[in-house]
Amino acid sequence: MKQRAAAMLVALVVLMSVGGPGAAHRITSFDACVGNRHRTVLCRDRYLALAGDGVWLHAHARPNHTGRSVSVWRRDSQGVWRKVAHRPSLDDRGWVRWRWQTEAHHAKDVAYRLRVVLPGHGTSDTVRLLVIEPDH
Repeated sequence: MKQRAAAMLVALVVLMSVGGPGAAHRITSFDACVGNRHRTVLCRDRYLALAGDGVWLHAHARPNHTGRSVSVWRRDSQGVWRKVAHRPSLDDRGWVRWRWQTEAHHAKDVAYRLRVVLPGHGTSDTVRLLVIEPDH
């Protein structure tokens, strides 16, 4: 009887120590937006940037999955999705922020699409970013 109780206690401790808040929960809300600031002052589902601008992708997961690594995916003008950031992690409030420094060759006639993936839990909504050449 004592061995069974000890085994149950060990199993309980192991289960409680795996992951953090939200570790076993599927995401119920995963909203993304894009803007020009580190903080979400002006953050939209669609955004227009000049080539050379730094843009910020923000995403918020609920329930909170603090410390979990995510990946950022970008779809180019050819329709191809590529992983562009491999290890940003969710902060203690469930937010992730990723900065993309655009360059002249990023200016296209078609908007890029961006999303955040939390492996095994879910994918954010997709936001659109159109990068244009500045007037000279």
